[in-house]
Amino acid sequence: MFEPSIDFKPCDNIRAKQARAILDYMQTNGQISTIEAREVLGICHVAGRVYDLRCQGHKIQTKRVLEADAGGRLHGVALYQLGGAA
Repeated sequence: MFEPSIDFKPCDNIRAKQARAILDYMQTNGQISTIEAREVLGICHVAGRVYDLRCQGHKIQTKRVLEADAGGRLHGVALYQLGGAA
């Protein structure tokens, strides 16, 4: 299981740390969904952090998928895959 190694503090550059956490997760697991990023990493604006990573030159492909949240409800979410076409 992936264990995030960052500490989000209000005075830190949260945006950069969140983007780094998403990148680390994708490098370990190959992909991350919106729900995974929210539930595992505690990141609310996942698309914004993926955009930041793309602006840094990372190639990230987006697919739309159905995924259940922790409560078992299905949602249409983004699945981000590292190394795909931007």
